[in-house]
Amino acid sequence: MDLGCILGIKNRGKKANTHFRKFALTVHVTVSIGWIGAVFAYLALVITTLTSRDAHIIRAALISMEPITYYAVVPLALASLLTG
Repeated sequence: MDLGCILGIKNRGKKANTHFRKFALTVHVTVSIGWIGAVFAYLALVITTLTSRDAHIIRAALISMEPITYYAVVPLALASLLTG
């Protein structure tokens, strides 16, 4: 049983099913691109912490990495997995 059948979309015809699939694909691609952007932001901070010698920059980068992980990387990865 697929999601379209659960939502009752299959009973409305092929056109509604096509619109639902396009919408689902759009949501998946949007979330996946956002997730990739969050991963690149996280990697930029990792590279900064590994290459910098200034303690303030390292501390600021490490403090910034936690919210990026909890509020961007993990939720977007889960949303990408669930929509894909």
